Amino acid sequence: MKFLIVVQVISLLFVFFFIVFVVITDGSVYGFSVQNYNNNDDNQENLKYKYTDTQLNVSNFNYKGKCSKVFKYKKNNPRDLFLTAIYFKNPNVWFNIKDRAVRCLKVAQSGIPDATRKVLLLSENEIPDFTMTMNELGVSVENHPINKTFTNGAVLRYFATYDYLSQNQEKYDRVVFGDFKDIYFFADGFATFDANDLIFLIECKGVNSMKTCLTLAEPTNRGWIRTSFGKDIADKYANNKTLLSNVGVVLGGTKKMLKYLEIFKDNVIPEKADNWGHDQALHNKLLYSGYFESLNYTKDYCTQRVCFSEDKSVVWNQKKKALYTRGTGCAPVIRHKIRFKNSKILYE
Repeated sequence: MKFLIVVQVISLLFVFFFIVFVVITDGSVYGFSVQNYNNNDDNQENLKYKYTDTQLNVSNFNYKGKCSKVFKYKKNNPRDLFLTAIYFKNPNVWFNIKDRAVRCLKVAQSGIPDATRKVLLLSENEIPDFTMTMNELGVSVENHPINKTFTNGAVLRYFATYDYLSQNQEKYDRVVFGDFKDIYFFADGFATFDANDLIFLIECKGVNSMKTCLTLAEPTNRGWIRTSFGKDIADKYANNKTLLSNVGVVLGGTKKMLKYLEIFKDNVIPEKADNWGHDQALHNKLLYSGYFESLNYTKDYCTQRVCFSEDKSVVWNQKKKALYTRGTGCAPVIRHKIRFKNSKILYE
């Protein structure tokens, strides 16, 4: 009997010391690990973004502690797609915007390095310098001319994007569809939403500040609505102070994004499509006429995740070359435009 008790005690001690050994060595000796979820590779606090220029050093941006909570989902990977499109009426258009586009896409290289980044070239004539520059930035170029009676690239991109995404939807889970030269991924924007989301951006200028949001009474957008849909509709939106949704960036899962694009392209007015601003006017008309209700979309007004232009709440730490939001101390993730340094426009 005593012998059995001794054997049991020895066995328990062996198990105890084995467990201690595994914890101390992290199990690496035996080919497995006790995973520490606070220090795994998906933890945004441990990621370092590398983009720098004369104004910014993104490695100094604050994404720690409470500022890491925005990253709720898996980090960017090849099944995530940043998809944009561009139409060049002539090569000079490319050279006029090249510096802005390169800066924007270099930021994306840092913020979403593992995501697929693609631009659809809507014009027929290829520009060698454009293709070479995109390849250097890790952006693949696909020639995708669209044969329509109009040539407004801002509208044509919806047809091209729908074509591409419908033919390649099995490759991607999440999509950011946005403007070519002014969407800034300072950090991993894909880790802030999942495949069930569809997120439209309201045009606001301060985080958690509805009073900074623009409405469709804004003269330029009111004019676009009037040109596309008539004075009565433009006046109704303006008088109701209907919030302005900016079409420059849309986030969502592939299936919902496809449906959004399909609804949009099916409602383009060909004889109005060459009018600048028809894309944004149509987006808002469809949004406020209930066309997207079945998609269970959400509106993002201006948050750490995404904002149109945060010039009313952003602070620039000139010494650290870092941006943060006044009141939270958190750095921005995705921004359509950034204005700082006494409202001088440096990122647009």
